[in-house]
Order: sequence, then structure tokens, then C-alpha cells
Amino acid sequence: LGRCIVDAPDLQARLLELLTPRNDAERTEATGGPEAIVVEALVVACHGRRPSIRVSEVAELANAILTRNGEYLQLSPKEVGSKLKQLGFRTTRLDSAGRGIFLLKEQCALIHKLGRAFGVPTLREGLPGCPHCEAS
Repeated sequence: LGRCIVDAPDLQARLLELLTPRNDAERTEATGGPEAIVVEALVVACHGRRPSIRVSEVAELANAILTRNGEYLQLSPKEVGSKLKQLGFRTTRLDSAGRGIFLLKEQCALIHKLGRAFGVPTLREGLPGCPHCEAS
């Protein structure tokens, strides 16, 4: 878009500054549904080097992310379980406290892949030392 502005390098550079917030907003709207929030919560769990996470804990993290973003929507553990299934995660009974997923290497790789596809903000800079962030 900036190529059509001839002989004005300052204006070309300023154009990028002006359009970046709009681009970020559109990307968030396009990918910011409940599934993206659930994936972001899973990324947080992977980066916390947790061996597993219960569906109810994913719901808590997702709701914290929603609140941080100024959203009023809150997800129940049942809704999160449904989203996990839609995303391709199979939950299993972890213990007497409930169902969840084990965060094995393959699961964390899938979570990061989905996170990149959804444009999850947590992955924009990545986590130093995370092999899945470094792989991208």
C-alpha cells in the first residue's frame, strides 16, 4: 500500500504505524473467539511446564484472559470441554477432581501450532527456552 506514495519515505513509514492497530484489531476479531481463548489458556499452561491440566483449570485461565481483555463472557468448564473436543483434544480422567489433558510434547506442539493459526498474542514474542516457540 505504501508503494503508491512516491517521494515521501516519512509518510510511507507512518502509514505502517497507522495501519498496524487496525490490522491487529481485525486479526483479533477474526480469530478471537472462544476457541482462540481456550488455545491461549493452553499455551499459558504449556509455558508453565505443567504435566497436565484439568478442564476446569483451562476454564479458569480462559476466563482470566477474557477478563483481562475487558470481556464479560465467561466460559464454563463444560463449554471449555466442548471447545477442546472441537480443537482435537481428547480429555481423560486425570484424577478424582476431573477430566483434562496431559501436556506431553506432542500436545504442546499441537497447542503452539493452533496458537500460531489463531494468532494468539502470547506467541507473538514466544517464550525464551520453549522448544515449540523456537521451532516456529
